Amino acid sequence: MAKEVYDSLRKKQVQDNFLEMGGAKILASWLDILPDGTHPNFNLVNGMLNCIATLQIDSNQLEESGLDNVVSYYESNDCKNPEL
Repeated sequence: MAKEVYDSLRKKQVQDNFLEMGGAKILASWLDILPDGTHPNFNLVNGMLNCIATLQIDSNQLEESGLDNVVSYYESNDCKNPEL
C-alpha cells in the first residue's frame, strides 16, 4: 500500500489536493514517534521523507502540521538511524 501512496504523491494534482486537505498533518502523524517510543518502520519513514522532498509545502502548512519538527528530528542526531 505504501508504494501506491508514494506513486500518487508524485502527481502534481494529487499533491495539491492532498496538501489542501491537511495532508501535511497526516504525514507528520505517520512519521512521528510511536506511543511506545519506537520509530515507524524504516521503509515507511524513508519513503515518506522522499515524497516530502517532492512536495511544495508552504511554511504555514509545515508549522501548523508539525511536519517541520518531525522532519527536523529525522535530520538530527537524535534519530539514531543514520540511514535516513
